[in-house]
Amino acid sequence: MPAPKGFRPPNAGRGRELGSKNKLSGQVKDMILAALDQVGGVDYLVKRAQDQPVAFMALLGRVLPLTVQNQPKPPEEMTDDELAAYIRAIKGYFTRAGVDPELIADAGRGELGTSGDPGGTRHTRH
Repeated sequence: MPAPKGFRPPNAGRGRELGSKNKLSGQVKDMILAALDQVGGVDYLVKRAQDQPVAFMALLGRVLPLTVQNQPKPPEEMTDDELAAYIRAIKGYFTRAGVDPELIADAGRGELGTSGDPGGTRHTRH
């Protein structure tokens, strides 16, 4: 039951100030980073990118900024030369990160995993 009018704190109902950080999400982020350090940090992420490329790409989608500067044109608007250059750039990025680009291509065709799940992340009951 809300306090009777006149007995409420002066800032009641105003909420947090715009731009203020959520303390809980910062604490959770710190815990996740500490756990990542304990399992191997960057080396661990590289291994996951190699053996679970679909899950790793989902992670990238969550942590990369939503708006990317110098975004390429949609593929249907690219010339063949532009599209080929874009594909080469993407393959080069994965190669430098230690991920076989063909694994990503295979995952996109649904050819990875033993459970019928391209990333092998679906859990089934036996």
